[in-house]
Amino acid sequence: MDRYLEMEAEEAYKKFKNSKGILGFSLGKQTQLKKFDDIQKEANAYSNSFLGLQNVEMDKIIGSVGKVEDFDKNFIPKNKILKFRWCSIYKEMIKTGNLPPVQLYKVKNEYFAYDGNHRISVAKYLNLKYIEAEVTEFFPSTEDPKDIIYWEKFYFFKQTDIKDIETDKAGVYEIFLRKIQIFEKNQRKLSDEKLSFQEISKLWYKEIFLPIKEILEINRINEDTRNEKFGDIFIDFIDFKDFIEENGTKNYGYCYSLIHFLYKNNKNTQIYLDDYLIKLFLKLYKFDVEISLSKERVEKLKILRECFETSISSEIKIIKKIDKYFKRNQLEETEENIRNWIGENSGSYIAVINEISKRSISFYKENSSIFYDKGKLFIEAFSYKKIFEKIYKKSLTDLEIALLYILEIAQPISDVLSKSSIPREEIINLYFLLSKRYSHYLMHGSNITFDLLYKAFDKNEKVNFQEKLKSLVYGKNFKTPEFFIDLKKDLNENQTNQLNSILEKFNMTVNYKTELALKKFKDEYEEISNEDWLSKLENDLIKLSENEELKTYYNTSVFFEFLRDSAYPYTIIDFYATILNSFEYLGHNRQALDIITLGTEYIYEHDFHNHVLS
Repeated sequence: MDRYLEMEAEEAYKKFKNSKGILGFSLGKQTQLKKFDDIQKEANAYSNSFLGLQNVEMDKIIGSVGKVEDFDKNFIPKNKILKFRWCSIYKEMIKTGNLPPVQLYKVKNEYFAYDGNHRISVAKYLNLKYIEAEVTEFFPSTEDPKDIIYWEKFYFFKQTDIKDIETDKAGVYEIFLRKIQIFEKNQRKLSDEKLSFQEISKLWYKEIFLPIKEILEINRINEDTRNEKFGDIFIDFIDFKDFIEENGTKNYGYCYSLIHFLYKNNKNTQIYLDDYLIKLFLKLYKFDVEISLSKERVEKLKILRECFETSISSEIKIIKKIDKYFKRNQLEETEENIRNWIGENSGSYIAVINEISKRSISFYKENSSIFYDKGKLFIEAFSYKKIFEKIYKKSLTDLEIALLYILEIAQPISDVLSKSSIPREEIINLYFLLSKRYSHYLMHGSNITFDLLYKAFDKNEKVNFQEKLKSLVYGKNFKTPEFFIDLKKDLNENQTNQLNSILEKFNMTVNYKTELALKKFKDEYEEISNEDWLSKLENDLIKLSENEELKTYYNTSVFFEFLRDSAYPYTIIDFYATILNSFEYLGHNRQALDIITLGTEYIYEHDFHNHVLS
C-alpha cells in the first residue's frame, strides 16, 4: 500500500511541476512569488498583531517570507531538492486528510507563507479552496485614507469578531461600535445572562444589521450605487435616523426610521412587502420598544415573559393595563402583586379555551393555533370582560365571561370566517382583527355585526397573497356605507352622498374612534363658521394627500400601525383625525387653523416613546 502511495506522490509531483498548474492544468507564465520584505517596506507595515487560527482562502496566499526562490507564484516547486519533502507531505495529506496549520503573515488582504510553503504547494495541487493557518497581521503606517480605514476595520474586528462589514469611509467602524454599545446596554437590561462583548456584537449583527441590510437590498435602495459598500449605505440610513431624531432629542427607533427612510428613498410609492420582510420589521420594532422601556416596565416585561409567549405589541398592551390598575388602586408594584394580578386575570382566557374545547365547533378544531398566542387571548378576554360587565352592570365570573364570549364572539365570527375565501395562513390574524374592531364598536353601544365587519375586509378570492397583504397594510377596499351612522343622522340625502363620495375617495375608515372624532369636528366647525363642513373636510384631505412631507409621514404611519398590531388599517382620514385630536386643547379654534400647519407641528412634536408607550 505504501509503495503505491509513494508512486502516486511522485507522479503527482512530476505532473504538478511539469504542467505548471493545479491538477495538470496550465496556470500560465511562471513568475516569482511576492516577497514579504518588499511589501512590508513599501507599506511601512511593521506593527503587528496575532489573529489566531483562521481558514484562509488559498487564492489570497500570493507570497512567501523566505522561500520565494523555491516556488513560483502558484507554489509549484522550482527546485528538485524539494521533491522528497513535497512527496512526504502529499502522502500524509492523502492518508490523514490534514496537517498542522501553516503560519501566514497578512498585509491588508494578502497573505505570505512564513512556515508551511510545502503544505501550501500540495494544497494548491489538490485544488483546496481553504487552508487552516495561524495568522499574524502587519499594519500599514501611512497617511493613506485606505490604510486608516484598514486600521479601523482591524480594531473593529478585534473587538467584535465581525469581519463582513465593508466601508470606504473613515470613522464608520467607530459609529458601528457605538451602536453595538447601545445594543449591549439594552441586552444587559433585559437579561441577566453574561455575554462577552463579541457575543453581544454577533447578536447585534444578527438582530439589527442583517435585517436592515436585507430590507434595504430587497427594496433596491442601493440599485443606483451597486459599487458602494453596504457599510456606507447602512451609515446613510443611520445619518438619516440621527437627523429625524435631532441627534437624540427625539426617539423614533430603527423600525420607524427605516420605514421613513424607505419612503424617502424608494422610487416606488409603496414598500415591497412579504411575510418574511414583515418578520424582519417586527424584529426591529421589538428592539425599539424594549430599549424605550423604563426600568419598572422592563421588570414587568420579564415577569410577563415567564407567564406566556406573545408579541411585543401584546406585551406592551398588557403592561399598560397593569400600570393603569396599580395607579388607579394606588397599589405597590411589587413582583408578587404583579404576578397575582396576572394570575387573577388569566382565569377568563383559560375558561374561554376550555369551554370552546368542550364544544365541537369545527372552525376551532381546524384552526386550533388561534389558542397558541396566550398574550392575545389574555387581552381578548380582558377586554370583553370589561365590556360585558359594563353592559350587564355587574361583576361576572370567568365561566360567565367564557360563555358570553362564545355566544357573542366565538360562534358568530367562526360562522363568518368559515364561509370566507381567506387562506388558512391569514385566518388567525383576521380572527383577532375582526374581534378587536367588534369590541370597539360594542364598547360604544353599536349594533354592528361580524358579517358587516367582514364585508369591509373581504377580498376577491383570486387576489394573491401579496395583494392581500398590501390591502391589509394600506387599507384599500373599505367601502361599506353602513358606517358613520351617527354622523349621517345630521346630514340630508345630498350631504350623505357627498360624505360617501369623500369616504370612498380617501379609502374610508373603519375606526369607530375616527367616526366619533369627525362628528365632533363637524360640531366644532359649525360653531365658528356658516360654511359647509364637508367641503372643508374634503379640501383638508386633499391638502394632506398632496403635501410631500406629510404624505411621507403618513405612509410611514400606515405601515407602522400595522406592525403595532392595530385593529384598523390606517387611512388618510384616520391621519386627519389624529392630527386634529392632538390639538384638542385648542377646542373649536383648531378648526380655524390650516391643516398643513397643524400637520407639520404634529410631526415635529411626534416621538416614538409617546406614540407607542404612553
